This record gives sequence, C-alpha cells and structure tokens, in this order.
Amino acid sequence: MKNTRSHFAAITLIAGALFISHCTQASDGTINFTGSITDSACTVDTATQNVDMGAVSAASLSGATGKKAAATQFNIGLSACPDAGNVEVKFDGPADSANTELLEIEGGALAAAGVAIEFSDREEQHIKLGENSMQYPIEAGTNTLTFYASYMSTADAVTPGAANSTAQFTMVYP
Repeated sequence: MKNTRSHFAAITLIAGALFISHCTQASDGTINFTGSITDSACTVDTATQNVDMGAVSAASLSGATGKKAAATQFNIGLSACPDAGNVEVKFDGPADSANTELLEIEGGALAAAGVAIEFSDREEQHIKLGENSMQYPIEAGTNTLTFYASYMSTADAVTPGAANSTAQFTMVYP
C-alpha cells in the first residue's frame, strides 16, 4: 500500500509541475505587422530578358578585389501603370561566397572564378543583392527603369571562363 501511495504522490507532483510551468509562461514582447495589398501594380513588359555582358579580360579584373568592368545597361519596361507613384526593385539570386552583396557566377569546370556580378541603379550606385533599389518615380501608363550590371573581382586573381548567372527581380511599391 505504501508503494502505491508513493507512486500516486510522485505522479501528483509531476502533474502539478507541468501545470505550473505551462501557466507561468509569459510573453516577452509584441510584434505588430503592417502593410497593404495594392491593386495599383504595373505590368512588367520585360519579365524575362538576356543581358549580354560581353567578353572582359581576366587581367583587367585581376590584381585586387573590387575591380570592376565597364557597366552594361539593362532596362525593365513597365506598362499599364494605373497611378503615379514610386517603385523599388529587389534583385535576388545566389550570393557570391566572397561578397554576399554580389550575384554569384554559375560554377562548373569551364566557369570563371574570382568574379561576380554587381547591380547598380540609374545613377550607377551599388544595389546590394536581396535589398531594394532606390525609388524610381513612375507615371501612369508606360515607364522604363534603367539599371546596370558589372563584373566585379572578388579575389586578387580572376580565372577566365564562362561568367553566366541568373537573377530574379521583384517590384516593390513602397
């Protein structure tokens, strides 16, 4: 009988402890989410495009990290913009391991090494991969957003080879 009482007492203590620990949980803070769903988005005319970066000499990028080739302009065309306002663009894709602000070059046996792709806005100011660009004013109707891409060295020595990559972009209406 004594053994049964001690088991009952132990079970009661465990159940009580579980109840007390569950009841004593408290919140440490609050997170409020704000935002909106808009119907005032533009139609992206150039959702898929190819940008020819040209052939760049490995020697022109070698010698130090951060050396850039000439920028290549590309545009994102918008149409059917219902209202005037602003838009920002966010470029996403695989980040370079040496500089996560840049787009990684696709690997492989014939791929270049020590180089990545930098994005910049219409004023040729750096845009970090995964972050929004500066605001571009848009008018109702048709608009063209201008951007630039450049090869940038991420190592002291750049190895020649294919320097291809793929990025996605998202239109952000602030």
